[in-house]
Amino acid sequence: MKDGAPFMTVKTSGASDYRMVRVEVEFAIAEDVFHRLWEVAGDRLSKARWSVPVGQHTATVDVFDGDLAGLRLVEVEFGSVEEARGFHPPSWFGEELTGDAAWSNRALAARPHPGAGKRTD
Repeated sequence: MKDGAPFMTVKTSGASDYRMVRVEVEFAIAEDVFHRLWEVAGDRLSKARWSVPVGQHTATVDVFDGDLAGLRLVEVEFGSVEEARGFHPPSWFGEELTGDAAWSNRALAARPHPGAGKRTD
């Protein structure tokens, strides 16, 4: 759900610059389709999402609950690899995790992460 409406997001990683470049497509879906997909989705995440301005960019901050309570992840999307490489994150972002598949939503949903609930930065 996004802004109270059901939608689907499909993400693929690019061939180069592993996990730094990907195609992301979002589209609205009917509510009944959402509920049918949700029933068969298997592993799930529960989180609140916040948008935070960071200079010329917007950081998306995910605050997890449930088995991952206490975990916070930050993501910033860029128009190019060069723009991403030139970005200097503020200290509150914590450790850089780009390219570490263990921190992907898919991996986190499949199993609670050993670091969940321990990060406080």
